[in-house]
Amino acid sequence: MTPKSLSVGKKYHKISGLYKRDDKGRFLSEFSKPEFEYLYHSSWEWTEKVDGTNMRIKLFNGGFEIRGKSDKSQLVPDLIQNMKAMMETAEALEAWSLDIAHQPLTLYGEGYGPGIQKDGGLYRADKGFILFDVLRGGRFLERQLVEEIAVDLDIPIVPHVMSGSIAVAIEYLTTSPLSIVAQRGTDDRVMEGLVGIPEVPLYNQWGERVIVKLKVKDHNRIK
Repeated sequence: MTPKSLSVGKKYHKISGLYKRDDKGRFLSEFSKPEFEYLYHSSWEWTEKVDGTNMRIKLFNGGFEIRGKSDKSQLVPDLIQNMKAMMETAEALEAWSLDIAHQPLTLYGEGYGPGIQKDGGLYRADKGFILFDVLRGGRFLERQLVEEIAVDLDIPIVPHVMSGSIAVAIEYLTTSPLSIVAQRGTDDRVMEGLVGIPEVPLYNQWGERVIVKLKVKDHNRIK
């Protein structure tokens, strides 16, 4: 199946949880998507899930544009100010905004920090942006290239936590691991969860990307 092509700059796709839920938000004993059951024991790549607000940075024509999850999202002024300062000092901005194939890039990430979600201040002292995905020409780039862009633009990127099956990832989360992203202090923050994609990126029969999220609070509740 050919992957769905996303228009440059469109809001980020939904990431499903592992199981379906009832009308009270409780897990049912049924996978939310059949591919999760089929790939349950396969190898996945897992990155830290950051609890923030979804943001986009569109790179084009040597410049950039900052948007929220949707074009109508209400933006946090000091977050936008910090993101602009981050991009304006990026020495490789012009090169990546033009791109070797002259295709605009969209950087997807989380706005995070104090005042953004509960305990956001345990991540960092001020509001900032952390990268987790990059779209080019309607396709998501592989992790290695996303890391290269993050280094070139001096942008934080969500850390790769582990490789392993869904079962292994769930077992890891039941230990309530500390966030790798969060600053260390007397009130260390427990990781929000993990986001996983198969070791070999896949798409389902509808052309949707195979990607799943697992939250510590959900899987501690059912262990």
